Amino acid sequence: MEFILALTLAMYGTIGIFYYFKKKQSEFDKLGDLIEFDRGDNKLWGVYVGFGIVVYRDKDGVVTIDHIRNIAGSGTFKVNNKFDEKLKPRSGELVAKKAWNQLSVKSAEENDELFVTRLRYGIACSDENPPPDAGEILRFSFHNQEHWGIYIGDRDVIYLNRETAYVQQIDLDYLKDIRIIRKYDHKLKPKKQDNITMEAKKRVGEKMTWGEDTDQLFATELRYGLKFSDKQPPPEPGDLIEFVRLWGIYRHWGVYVGDGNLVHLQSDLDSIFTSLFKTTSSSRDFNSVFTSLFNPESSFKEQWQALTSSKNSVDFKLLLDSETPIEEKRLMMAKAIILDIDGKILEEPVESVANGSVYRVNNSYDKYYRPSRSEDIVKLAKQHVGQNMTYNLVKFNCEHFSTLMRYGVAFSKQIDDWMKDPIFNKQIFSSFGDTEASPRNAPTLSNGQNRVRLRHNTLTL
Repeated sequence: MEFILALTLAMYGTIGIFYYFKKKQSEFDKLGDLIEFDRGDNKLWGVYVGFGIVVYRDKDGVVTIDHIRNIAGSGTFKVNNKFDEKLKPRSGELVAKKAWNQLSVKSAEENDELFVTRLRYGIACSDENPPPDAGEILRFSFHNQEHWGIYIGDRDVIYLNRETAYVQQIDLDYLKDIRIIRKYDHKLKPKKQDNITMEAKKRVGEKMTWGEDTDQLFATELRYGLKFSDKQPPPEPGDLIEFVRLWGIYRHWGVYVGDGNLVHLQSDLDSIFTSLFKTTSSSRDFNSVFTSLFNPESSFKEQWQALTSSKNSVDFKLLLDSETPIEEKRLMMAKAIILDIDGKILEEPVESVANGSVYRVNNSYDKYYRPSRSEDIVKLAKQHVGQNMTYNLVKFNCEHFSTLMRYGVAFSKQIDDWMKDPIFNKQIFSSFGDTEASPRNAPTLSNGQNRVRLRHNTLTL
């Protein structure tokens, strides 16, 4: 670089020094300024590197240098650092150094403006490709690996490091091949800018389990309140979303209605499973606690008869209380599972319903049933928002509600699977009466109902 600088000064030194002193009070003294040339038939951009010299791209895209007057010719030129208000520029010395280092290299950018803005700001941008706002998603290369992250302003990005699996904050200067990801904005409404950046900052230092697209899921959840990626596309209105609860032991379901919101049937039973999740540290711990509630040697029929004769509701606080005798816990848990309990149809953000758990779009039943039109599914689901509804784990749970909204048939494969489990075997469910939950027509399902009638409410299509 020293040789090139010496050669340049030899070529342009006299003229450069003359213009330097002539305009030493002018704006062109500032290293790293972006110079916009208007040469009549076309515009050209370059980076000012001192002594009247500008680094720019030639017609073939190769980075070269010339004096500012020679480049302008009979045209005009001006300083145009138009994105300084939105992006914090690098220091002039650093911009000039990076510009010199690009000499004789073919630029990877599509045009001059993208080339010079990348040098000044660390990210290529233009009027057609505007710079990122705080809260936008960036895709970039770091240590030769592609990452996604959230831009929080002042040249800082928060991202999930692939090597450490920790959420970290990093300056744009360390990143390469930066691109702004806006392709989902036309489909999904981003959260408020301040909320995105505040949440992103809170996540710094968090350890996450790394997967193939975890960084994309991390970034999209921060911006839209939904986890999705190139591999797992975002939900469409009318899609069913399945949430993993308790390490996969239990799954919650709802209907996506757009704008990041979910309509779902919520009950106290879901609350207690969430509470158990918080009070047990692993699936093994939970299985131990849960299995202890069901003694296969006891007469479940007698317990169930005692439950059905009781008019008292389930006291979930007592169920979680370590002082409550195990016999009472068995009865209360069985009652929560067997009997009708209060439920309500809610519309809430997917992010809130997930509460940190894993979830996915699951329309796998489409191969057995033709779904209703998207707009009809959403309209029907929204009509029930705010409605109090009887919840019964076996006969009408969150999955029953969701499948009813999408297919017009209420079923729950989850219950079918549970009935095959040793804990929830036929000895237990034989006392419940008719517990069919899924259609017989499907390979793994049995015949559902077009009408679902419950003791305290009627839901009719």
